[in-house]
Amino acid sequence: ALPISDGETDCQVSQVEVRHASAERHIDAHRQWLKTSHTVTAKTGAELWEKRAELYPHLQFLPRVEDDLRALDPFSVAVVQRRLTELEEAVAEWDPEGGGRPRWRGYVRGEFETRKQQCAFTDLDGEERLFYLHTDFPPKPGRLHFRLVPEEKAVRVAYIGRKLGV
Repeated sequence: ALPISDGETDCQVSQVEVRHASAERHIDAHRQWLKTSHTVTAKTGAELWEKRAELYPHLQFLPRVEDDLRALDPFSVAVVQRRLTELEEAVAEWDPEGGGRPRWRGYVRGEFETRKQQCAFTDLDGEERLFYLHTDFPPKPGRLHFRLVPEEKAVRVAYIGRKLGV
């Protein structure tokens, strides 16, 4: 930092590095940073809800999830954000026309047959559907329930909270 004075005010000039991409050819140099730069943006579940479209373009949320996120334990916000980011990254790379599932980044599994009915939610079209795929988060037993929507290349999230039925 260099001190500068114009006789009336004193200030300092510093040289800093700023990430920028002004042309498409610059993207590769910043790709990893672009993928992870949003992972520290939300401090509350309410912020996750408000920024969901920006942070998770391949994730869709049932309206009921707003209450889930707003009620989220502050301890869980960072890990729920990480789980949502893992889902987003997996779906962004997914080719649903290939017939398979996304390559999940975290531990994703289906609910046991005996518990599947607890995972029924009213979907965006008013139909009741099973959202039995889930991933965990602390404090245990935190669960994030969702289903694949291949025709929209999306994951639709129905629930974020304590393990259903517990």
